[in-house]
Amino acid sequence: MVIVESTASAWYFGREVEVHLLEDVGHVLTWANLRHAGAPAADLVLRGIGTELLVLSPNPSPSGSRPWSAC
Repeated sequence: MVIVESTASAWYFGREVEVHLLEDVGHVLTWANLRHAGAPAADLVLRGIGTELLVLSPNPSPSGSRPWSAC
């Protein structure tokens, strides 16, 4: 959002975009986003739940019907 607002305000006021400052912000935001996504994923793996999320097909129900089907 900071990068978008900075670019928009530079365009509105007729100034050049300060790319050298936005590059630094972009690098910090990249690491912050990776940490924000990685912390919950690591928590799930440490609790032993993360591996269950990687299974592509669910376990069949005892009745043989798919639990997510409406019929």
